Amino acid sequence: MGIDHTNCCENCAFVKAGLCKTDSGCPNYVESWWLEADGVTPKMIKDCAPKRMIFMQQVEVHRMQAVQAALEQTRNECIMLQAELKNCLQQSIAYMEEQRTKSIKNISPKLNLIEQKE
Repeated sequence: MGIDHTNCCENCAFVKAGLCKTDSGCPNYVESWWLEADGVTPKMIKDCAPKRMIFMQQVEVHRMQAVQAALEQTRNECIMLQAELKNCLQQSIAYMEEQRTKSIKNISPKLNLIEQKE
């Protein structure tokens, strides 16, 4: 998306009202330098400041919506990761408990044999 002029030219309300002779004499008229999409070529933009502000505000609103969507996606992925980690931890605890039980069962007969020999 390139940046275009937003100045009013002959449609400027200040010019029509006779407050200034041309749109470049309007108090809302602003000239600024921007870079073309190639990032190298400079371009002078003639703007009506209130119009440019509305356009820039729209750009920022869309950016914030994209940031919010990305944050929500990250949150959802974190919730899924947390659930997977919790499941893995529960399986590990169950496995360790099972191994402990097997170990106790293996030790008990050996202790009985030792007690019988004494």
